[in-house]
Amino acid sequence: MRVLSQPAFLLHARPFRETSLITELFTREYGRTGVLARGVRNPKSRKRALVMPFQPLLVGWSGKGELPLLTGIEATGEARELMPEQRYAAFYMNELLLRLLHRHDAHEELFDIYGGILNDIYQGV
Repeated sequence: MRVLSQPAFLLHARPFRETSLITELFTREYGRTGVLARGVRNPKSRKRALVMPFQPLLVGWSGKGELPLLTGIEATGEARELMPEQRYAAFYMNELLLRLLHRHDAHEELFDIYGGILNDIYQGV
């Protein structure tokens, strides 16, 4: 299976080996998806700055099984910094999505709502 240019947000990432991450993405058409991001923790990697939560992304992956390989990642908006109080709300929202959504179950309307809530959090609403 090969997926290209899928709108996504990073919900969670954890280290895997020395330079890789196991990431949980929330995508528009594929719902919550786990992807292996090889080499992104390497200091010379250009993808390193893109693998951060709350940033709108376009991602691509390929492979079979539970954990396909990240093949492309690019930012679709500017990276914005959250204040500590805002960060708590945003991380709590990510935690809820991780716990309540099943993998590969698309929720397009929820994806749009998530993006809207993030914008509200950034604006301090």
